Amino acid sequence: MAYIGLGQLYVDNGKLSQAEELFLKAMSLNPKNVMIYTNLEQLYRLQGKFTQAEELSTRVEDPIREDNRSSERLGFFYITQGKFTQAEELFKRTIELNSEEYHGYVHLGWLYRIQGKYAQAEEIFKRAIEADPKDDIAYAGLVELYREMGDYRLMKKYAKVLSKLRLASYSNITRNNYQKLKEVLDKRKIKLVCAQYPMRSVEPLKNIFGSQQEGVIFVDNEKVFKEAIARAGYREYFMDMCAGDFGHCTPKGNRLLAQSIANTISILLKNIFV
Repeated sequence: MAYIGLGQLYVDNGKLSQAEELFLKAMSLNPKNVMIYTNLEQLYRLQGKFTQAEELSTRVEDPIREDNRSSERLGFFYITQGKFTQAEELFKRTIELNSEEYHGYVHLGWLYRIQGKYAQAEEIFKRAIEADPKDDIAYAGLVELYREMGDYRLMKKYAKVLSKLRLASYSNITRNNYQKLKEVLDKRKIKLVCAQYPMRSVEPLKNIFGSQQEGVIFVDNEKVFKEAIARAGYREYFMDMCAGDFGHCTPKGNRLLAQSIANTISILLKNIFV
């Protein structure tokens, strides 16, 4: 919905009052869209309106049982409210509806992880791998779980599998699109800036171009996000863990991502004009 996207833009630019108006308008048009409640709840917390943020959980309607995505979003909404029991019930419902849907396992595993229930998180992440052995998200969840537990032997074991999966994760269509884009920009003598996902190594992105990396600026967002999370905690920068080792950014996460890209470009420009 356009209102949500524009509202998020206002939040990122510090225009919180305008953002609130748009989110409330979106809610009046579609009161069953859980994403609106999630965005509005975070906005109220940014404004220090904690009472209004808490009240939102009583207004959101239970999603249609067959709609797994809505259940997941409501689960994340409950997590931001600190209502872990309700979130657990919703993620378990998702699994009950489709035991082969690995996303439900991943979300439940992440919920257990942030509560320090490591044994339960480990079991759920492994069940996610059984549901889809070729998907990297559950492996990423296990790697980060073992990192927190201090079990570096198992962390390295699953990190090797994760690395292989990610190196092969880019489809031929994605590779071709990147390479064609570079060809067009090379002809116009324009540099291509490619930003890696937060928390992830930039190497798989570099592999897309092989030996043709000249003229490409790679933004490595692995170190900057891991250092930030070590200081302030995961939930300061991400709303969920939909990708296993990272998720949708909070406004603070979006600012860190933008700053990382800006810093990389700034360093390049300084080297050019020195």
